[in-house]
Amino acid sequence: MFLMAYGCAIYQRAVKERGYGHKKNPGHLDLWSASYLPDCETFITEDRRQRRALKILNRANPRPARIVSYKEWRDRLLR
Repeated sequence: MFLMAYGCAIYQRAVKERGYGHKKNPGHLDLWSASYLPDCETFITEDRRQRRALKILNRANPRPARIVSYKEWRDRLLR
């Protein structure tokens, strides 16, 4: 997962023809969080760009985690 996240970071910041760079994509440290996905049931993040990228990386996860926003997690918790 770590190497896939690193590859994703390189692609999003250096290879894409449109929408590349650091302003529109998650940073390396945000993507390296993918290393934790196989050990999580639920991964909670408020960063929309990180969440979008982790959902893509999670497809290759042998034990997919549920990736949710903080607001979604909070709303479910308070129901």
